[in-house]
Amino acid sequence: MVKTIIDRLYPIRVAAIQEDGTVVLSQGGDKIAEGTLLGVFTEGQEIFDSDTKESLGKIENLVATIKINRVEPKMSFAQVVDGDASKISKGLACRIKKTTRQGTAGRKPDVVRTEQGGVKLPFDN
Repeated sequence: MVKTIIDRLYPIRVAAIQEDGTVVLSQGGDKIAEGTLLGVFTEGQEIFDSDTKESLGKIENLVATIKINRVEPKMSFAQVVDGDASKISKGLACRIKKTTRQGTAGRKPDVVRTEQGGVKLPFDN
């Protein structure tokens, strides 16, 4: 929960774009690991609650996906792996993409059902 709040208040941002297309990010250290995928977003229209007139935030539009290939204490370096690299500019917000874990489909379960309706666990011998 705290991590989400910090990410919303102080998102990882594009600090620079090098001539070779490397995207330099404003954070590094323990927050980011090599191989991490991030979405790069432009900010769109700000949306307001019709009753309270409170800002609900800005619409974010995904322009590219980048992959971290080097991490230093205060910055990280990434390459574009998907999307439009020409739309990436200094100051854009980056968000860590959630990855799905590969399942264990087809793997034989460790727990075996007995004919009596119980189960036999791996350590029951």
